[in-house]
Amino acid sequence: MAKAARYLHTAVLLTNGLVLVAGGISNAVTFASSELFNPGTGTWTSTGSMNTPRSSAAAFLLNNSTVLVVGGQDSNNVTLASAEIYNPATGLWRYTASPMLMAQYQPASELLPDGQVLVAGGLTNGTAVSGFSELYDPVVDSWSQTGSMNTPREYAGSVLLNNGIVLVAGGSNGNSLTNAELYDPAGGFWTVTGAMLEGRNGPFLMVLLANGKALATGGIPVNNDLSTGTTELYTTLVPTIRIVNPTRLAGGVFQFSFTNTPGAGSTVFTTTNLGLSLANWTTLGSATEVSSGQFQFTDPQATNN
Repeated sequence: MAKAARYLHTAVLLTNGLVLVAGGISNAVTFASSELFNPGTGTWTSTGSMNTPRSSAAAFLLNNSTVLVVGGQDSNNVTLASAEIYNPATGLWRYTASPMLMAQYQPASELLPDGQVLVAGGLTNGTAVSGFSELYDPVVDSWSQTGSMNTPREYAGSVLLNNGIVLVAGGSNGNSLTNAELYDPAGGFWTVTGAMLEGRNGPFLMVLLANGKALATGGIPVNNDLSTGTTELYTTLVPTIRIVNPTRLAGGVFQFSFTNTPGAGSTVFTTTNLGLSLANWTTLGSATEVSSGQFQFTDPQATNN
């Protein structure tokens, strides 16, 4: 039996085979305590406590085998901007070198292929729903801003797709949302994708299936306490474009390659602020295919980088 009864806690399978459980609530008390489950013996042991009691936090096993716990709420239901690292070798917790850039409750969050952690949207202190997004880099132990979502949302579902893109769908900004968007770590921007058939928040769960499709299941379809048993599938129909071998030539000429959809048009956009949605970027013109898979674009002002 676990050392403490708790809910709204985190649970992470460690590389040593133990399960770390941290935080949560019991009898209206928010915990900082943590414990380890040993599946070999079926027993629980106490380990170091977090520096801050927190519930409804997100937890990730990082590539260096430590655990990152992000945000949540404290004993006074205040949304936290702090994040902590658990070291299985010492059993101790420490704060990240810098706090998160914004306190976010129930954001969408995913571990990216490059080892960084994306935290997007959620509820800030008060009632404001955010589209703000940031990244934690464990190599430098710090947070940085990345592009903001096109739609502010909390309680959204999210999943990392096989192409390295993050799908975030649904959630709420006062109403249950059907719309969805994709985050591309390569460019740090969000693009709108196909909407769900039913609005759902709650939060609800999304999982990646073996065939590459994403399953969305359950959640709250409307703004009341009713839940839904419906499920739906997201399928990636068009591969995400990734620019390779970019070359800047004289006279504002750029050359680059990517695998294109036959017959599709290609438009070049520019911005000095990756936090803007794509709709607010500047359209510079179209790119011309000069050879198979290689495109060329001439900057009309020859000043953009």
